[in-house]
Amino acid sequence: MRRASIPGSSALALFAAAVVMLLSGAVRAEIVYATGFESPAFTAGQPVAGQDGWTSRFGSSAGDVSTNFPASGQQSLQFLATQLPVFGFGFNLETVRRFVDFDTAAAGTPG
Repeated sequence: MRRASIPGSSALALFAAAVVMLLSGAVRAEIVYATGFESPAFTAGQPVAGQDGWTSRFGSSAGDVSTNFPASGQQSLQFLATQLPVFGFGFNLETVRRFVDFDTAAAGTPG
């Protein structure tokens, strides 16, 4: 049985990274955007793209705001495989996103 080993320089780099993270202390994050996909900003039964500034990358109607089985609250975001665009080799892909106008440097947390 072979044991996995980390070369000396990799182990040293890993240790140094761990020390830096521990010494840097916790930084309180600011909430930039949060949603529970709830009304009135979101309408159940409709794609999320086009609601509250959300877009879909490939232009599909995938990503419905739904009242089916939300983890919390009244609504959630649901993707059905039948709504996803099919690409080569038979895989499905879609992304939905909402851009936010947030300057990390101005907020004091350069990213």
